Amino acid sequence: MNIIWLGHSGFRMEIEGAVILVDPWLTGNPMFPPARRAEAIGGATHV
Repeated sequence: MNIIWLGHSGFRMEIEGAVILVDPWLTGNPMFPPARRAEAIGGATHV
């Protein structure tokens, strides 16, 4: 299991081949750099 904090209340969880995004406020979030967006959502299987 790998858990990555995306800022605010968003997390990316990688669990047994699944990639789950929880509350991903990635667009328009002043605390989340646009350059990291593709990295954060890449391979997501659930949102």
